[in-house]
Formats: sequence, structure tokens, C-alpha cells
Amino acid sequence: MGMKRARSITRVEHNKRRCFGTWRGSGQVVHLPFVAHVFLTPTDAVPQRSLQSQILALFLLLIVAVQVGGFILINTVGGTAARRTIGEELDAGARVFDRLLEQDTQRLVQGARLLSADYGFRDAIATHDRDTIISVLANHGKRIDADKTVLVGLDELVIADTLGTPHGERFPFAGLLAQARDSQRAAATVLVRGRLYQIVIVPVLAPTPIAWVAIGVNVNDALAQDLHRLTRLDVSFLTRQGRAPWQLHASTLADDDRAHLLQKLASEKFALRDKNGQATGDDAAATRILPLAVRPEETVVAVLQQPLAAALEPFRRLQHHLAWTSLLAVAISIFFGVLIARGIARPVRELAVVARRIAAGDYRKAAPTSNTQEIAELALAFRAMQNGIGRREARITELAYRDTLTGLPNRTLYGERLEREVQAAEAGNASVAALVLDLDHFNYVNDTLGHPIGDLLLKEVAARLRSAMERPGDTLARLSSDEFAILLIGDAAEEAQRVAAAILRALEVPMTLEGHIVDVRASIGVALFPEHGRDAATLLRHADIAMHAAKRANSGIVVFDERYDQHSRERLSLMSDLRKAVDRDELTLVYQLKSCCAVPLTITSRPSYAGAIRLAGWSPRASSSPSRSRLATFARLPNGC
Repeated sequence: MGMKRARSITRVEHNKRRCFGTWRGSGQVVHLPFVAHVFLTPTDAVPQRSLQSQILALFLLLIVAVQVGGFILINTVGGTAARRTIGEELDAGARVFDRLLEQDTQRLVQGARLLSADYGFRDAIATHDRDTIISVLANHGKRIDADKTVLVGLDELVIADTLGTPHGERFPFAGLLAQARDSQRAAATVLVRGRLYQIVIVPVLAPTPIAWVAIGVNVNDALAQDLHRLTRLDVSFLTRQGRAPWQLHASTLADDDRAHLLQKLASEKFALRDKNGQATGDDAAATRILPLAVRPEETVVAVLQQPLAAALEPFRRLQHHLAWTSLLAVAISIFFGVLIARGIARPVRELAVVARRIAAGDYRKAAPTSNTQEIAELALAFRAMQNGIGRREARITELAYRDTLTGLPNRTLYGERLEREVQAAEAGNASVAALVLDLDHFNYVNDTLGHPIGDLLLKEVAARLRSAMERPGDTLARLSSDEFAILLIGDAAEEAQRVAAAILRALEVPMTLEGHIVDVRASIGVALFPEHGRDAATLLRHADIAMHAAKRANSGIVVFDERYDQHSRERLSLMSDLRKAVDRDELTLVYQLKSCCAVPLTITSRPSYAGAIRLAGWSPRASSSPSRSRLATFARLPNGC
């Protein structure tokens, strides 16, 4: 299933590349409104008389004016138009670049998870068979085109590495291991021994983590060329260690251009950006710098560039064509003036209107037909471009906001709708309910029956969730692998719990998937606006916390409560204060004597002590002193005799 998804994403990126290529291929049509303006504006400015007499009287003067004005316009406006066109292509290319990097990351994650799920590999880890581990790592790396495969123990020491890292050496990216420990995966672009890698880390579960698998792909010129073929942009990858000079690791530029790029980065010519995020310090190419990793000790960036010379070349050709056309038009202007006025003015004006509508995003008005063959062909080209752009934009929008497996809205679209409904509810003093549903033990289905059955299960779950939704205005979305979200508008806690219960009942009926009978159970977390959050992000986070609470308690449905949130800001602040207290030597240990109450005391007898109680004292500074209630709810110091 992972390979099918990767091929599907590749086809999507290919379609997007073809879409952007059509934009560039049809770029000459954008200038039609200018041509219509050149021919029509002077005639509109003179007193009303026949078009034929106007052309006969003023056409020679108009040719001269167009000649001079055209050269001036091309020289002054050509650069601006070229930058605007390239800027749009650069924006589109940057989006495609981000998607391609995410696609590569997902491919590596899927490959790493397939490796971590291999029983023989886990058995080799358990038996500490290092030769077998290295062989499995190398073979799996070749299958998924990975350049680096590492197995790291839970103690963060390297067990095996296909690039020869010594056994027992500490894994250099502890931060990525911490991230993978929290979210079951981590991805980053990092430097390893002077070479740039795109690396992912996933745990090896049996069923708890027993090791970590790190898989990386070398960022080299071949990868840059692949990205260039898909984005039509020059791609360069650079790193910087602290304040050291920039290092170029991969690029599609020639050697001289690479040196110029390093010089410009060293002189900080790309420091200034325009409102679209493009660097303004380069007159030879449109440049955009995308940060891939910014860490205190290391910075990794990708530089996307599009030369201006290619965009200006049509304007240069237009200057030569304009000169020859003007000379020819002087000779034949009188003879063909009337024909030009009658045959071109009206259809070109109509095509200009259609072009402006297309530029504004309106594709409904069709280009007019004409008896003139060239104008008719141009109108057909307009209609083909119009339909093609409309279909591609609709497809791109669908890919950006829809889950390709279930057809449901994805996390992005759900977040936008939740944000919109929260704002509307706040303005209208209404309520909104956010439900997060997670399938219990879904990974067992994938591991046992395979990912195709898992996909069928997700489709069936989506269909049942749709059937359980009673109102068309509510939103059902798929957030991640087996996690769904529901947006209920205007519902209180009781109604939200009723809907959640209906969903659980809908999932109780066993599913028959290609002959396999599968029972599905789910855990649902509920968060309400405004009780549990005043913004969409907080509401969704609290619903997710409630869902995990329901999963831990095996209760099916849980409405968010503050006691479920173990990561409050107050707790984090107190933990920080305690760490600082240790560094400042503000903690003291004292003993309190404990009397033995079993022996009665008399006036003449001495007290008997059974032991002492150990107490921890905190004498914080005034600026960092925590309240007694904060400390009491968090700190529980053990006593002993």
C-alpha cells in the first residue's frame, strides 16, 4: 500500500507540473489585452467618425508611436512582467518542492516502518545478532534507495550502521530521538560527517519500543536534478555551521553560478525579501530561500531560482518583430486598414474581456467565435486553456483539502472550518463541539491482514461515520491514519455525547472485508466551545487529550476535563523552577524527630523517639517563588522513619 500511495503522489505532482507548464506555454496569451488596448484606445480618443477613415488618416502615425512606445514599454515593463511571471512560477515551484520533500519523507517513513515491523529483524535485535542486523539494514536500504540505515538502541548508542559508524558510539541526533519518542516518528535534514542527509526515525515495536531505526537519503546533485525536472527551477542545498561560511552540498547550477551563489549568500544579498518572500538582491534570477532546518548549531536551506533571461527573451523577440511589422504595416496599412478594423477590433476586444476574466479566476464565460480562421483558432485555444486551468485548479484544490483514500476533508480543511465556526459561535454566543475519534488497535489489522484490508477498513469506517451524521451542516474529516474528527455546530455536551454514542453503535456491527470479519472499536474525545477552548487549535488539542483519556480508561467516550491535561503551562513552569532551584542550591534536606506514641509518658520519663521524617525544604528567590498551592498540587515528597 505504501508503494501505491507513493506512486499516486508522484502522479499528482506530475499533473501539477503539467498544469504549471501549461501556464508557461500559454503565457503569450496574457498580452492580448495589451494588444487590444493598443489598437482601440487611440480610436476611442478621437471624434466619432468611421473606423476606416480613422485608420487611413492615423495609421502611419500610430505605427510610429507604437514602434517607439513598444520599445520603451518592452524595456521598462518587460522586466517587471517577467519578474511577476517568474514570481508566480517560483511560488508554484516552491509548493511543488515542499510536496516533493514531504513525499520523500513519507516514503522513507513507510520504508522504515516496514523494516521495523519485520519479525526476523526484531528477532535479530532481541538476540543481538549484529551481523544479521547489518545485512538486513543494507538489503532494506537498497530496496528503498536509502543511502544510510542505522539501528540505535534505547540507550541512544549505535548498534549497527551501513556507513560504518562504530558500534557503541552515541547517536549524534538525540533531539530527533526525543521527537520520535513523543510522536512515533521524526524527520529532519541534517549533516552527517560533512554530507547532507534527509533522515527519518521510527521505533521498532515488540510491542513496546526496543530500538530505533534511522533511514536517510543523501541530498546530492542527482536529487537536485530530480527536483529540477519536476519544478522547472534551479535547486541548491546549503548548510552553515554557526558563523562559518556557507557550504554547498547539491545544486543544478553550473560551477560559476555555484560560486556566485556562495558569494551572494556570504555578502547577505538575499537578506531582504519582498512581500511575496522572494529575495531582492539578485538581478539575474528570481530567488527564494526555504529554510529546511534552523538549529542553534546548524542551518540548512534550499535555494530555488529561476533565471530572468529566459523570461525576457520573448520581449526581445517582440522588439524585433515589432520593428519589421511596423515597416510592413506602413506599406499595406491603407489597403488592409478597413479589413483590420472590421475583422480584428471586435473579436480581439471580446478576447481581452475573456482574458481579464480568466486572470480574475472566472472561467465561466466562453471565448467568442469568429469567421476569421486565426481569431477562431485563438478562441479555441482560449477555451481549451480556460477548461484546462479550471480542471487543474479544481484537482489541486481537491488534493490540498481532501483525503484521497476516503474522500473526506483532511486536517487542513477541518481546521479551517473549525476556526470559522468558532469565530461565528463567538460572535453569535453559540456553541461548537469538536470530536476526535481514534480506532483501537488499528495497527493490528494492518500487521495481520495487510494494508489493503486496512484501507478497506478505513473506507468502511468513513461510510459508517457518514451514515451516523444526522445534519448536513456538520463536518466529518480524517486527520491521520486511523484518526477522524467531527465538527458539530450548535450542540451542547449532551448532544455531542449522543452523536458520539451513535457513532460507536454504528461501529459495533462487525465488518466483512474480502472474507475477513473484523470487529472495530473506537475511542472518542469531546471538547466544547467555549467551555474547553476559545480557539480552534486549543479545542482540537483538548478533544485529542480527551480521546487519549478515553483510550486509557477504555470508556469509549470522554468529555475533556482539566485533570486530563498533564502538560499545562503551570506544570511546565513549576518544573522549570525546580530545575533552576537545583542549580541555585535552593533545596535543603532536614529531619524531623518522630516520637514513639506506644509508650505512655510521665512527668519524670524522657520522650522516646522511633525515628525521623525526611523533609525537603525549598527557599526560592523572591523573583521565582512558587505559590504554596502550585507546589502542593505537584510535589509529593516521600516520608520515611
